[in-house]
Parts: sequence; C-alpha cells; structure tokens
Amino acid sequence: MQSLDFKAAADIAWRLHTEELPPGDFHWLCQHLSRADQSDRLISLLETRLRTTWPRHAIECDWLATAYNNTGRIVAGRV
Repeated sequence: MQSLDFKAAADIAWRLHTEELPPGDFHWLCQHLSRADQSDRLISLLETRLRTTWPRHAIECDWLATAYNNTGRIVAGRV
C-alpha cells in the first residue's frame, strides 16, 4: 500500500473543488487517475480542461488518448 500525505491530498482536493488547481497538481491528479485505471474520470477531467485552458500540454493530450483507448473509444483517442 502506498503512503499518502492526507494534508496534501486534502489541499489538492479543495483546490480542485474551488477550480484553483495549479498545473503541477492537476498533472499529479491526472497521473494518479491514469495509473489507477480511472479512465472515465480522467476523460471527464481532461475534456473539461482542454475546452477551457490554453495552451494545452502535450502530456494531457497523451493521457486523454490513452484513456479513450482504454474505454474502447479508439477513434476518439487518435490525436
């Protein structure tokens, strides 16, 4: 079982809740969703982010493509 810094996790969750999640923490969240095979959540998070944020980061597009492929949406995953 991985150790978890509950204060850091709570801070990140609160910033996400208030839509103030810094890019580094956003990427941390995406990385953990990806590693936990939470593709549906990752897609929801990234689709919203990609519609509202510029510039887009290449890693975000990669995570989204992988999540689409993992959910059987292979055509949507082609970037």
